[in-house]
Amino acid sequence: MTDTAFHQSRLGYYDFLAALLMEIPSRETLALISQRERLPGDAYPHASLKEGWEIIDAFLDDRRGDSEVQKAVAQEFTELFLSLGGGQVLPFESKYIDGKLMDRSLARLRRFMKEIGLAKAPKLYEPEDSLAVELDIMRHLIANGLKETNGHHDRWLAYQEAFLNNHLLCWAIDFFKDLEKAPSAKFYRGVAKVGYGFLFLERETYGHLGLETKKTRGEEIYEKRKKKF
Repeated sequence: MTDTAFHQSRLGYYDFLAALLMEIPSRETLALISQRERLPGDAYPHASLKEGWEIIDAFLDDRRGDSEVQKAVAQEFTELFLSLGGGQVLPFESKYIDGKLMDRSLARLRRFMKEIGLAKAPKLYEPEDSLAVELDIMRHLIANGLKETNGHHDRWLAYQEAFLNNHLLCWAIDFFKDLEKAPSAKFYRGVAKVGYGFLFLERETYGHLGLETKKTRGEEIYEKRKKKF
């Protein structure tokens, strides 16, 4: 796989995950997922990716017609993320890193967005540290890197490294683990496994490039507990 093809593949995963977490997926989005070609099972570089796609495929196969699929996914999305009084999971960096919503992590993220010249979308009502927005920020960084033709590609790789290190990889893997275990997760259990497997590979990829990536918040807590015993 060429460098361009590799980054286009990454771009596709970030786009896929952001679309499913930003809002209730449309009938058209779900139809595209059901029609996409799958890689052979042994071609998946992480077992969680294979398992995730199998869960998604089984969910789609068990329901006839695009409208039945969309209705089931819409209900699940609502129960997971939009239920009155708070959903079953809270996909916000501040919640995972700071312990409460709209805290220091959000302020740091806004500074980073300003640095890269990215403004909050006018119709975005959630804080910018929601997982869907952070995934979309990575999509933006990769897309800009692919467009570079004047030798500034490394600058966008550096932005990606900084964003993964200081934001996304610090908490999103832990979130996907929580989403997988959420009571209502069926379709999104598959999405969670795909997200976990993909971000695990992102961390490994940057490690192989000689770039340092941090442990998740959950891994740091686990390491501290181990040292006590």
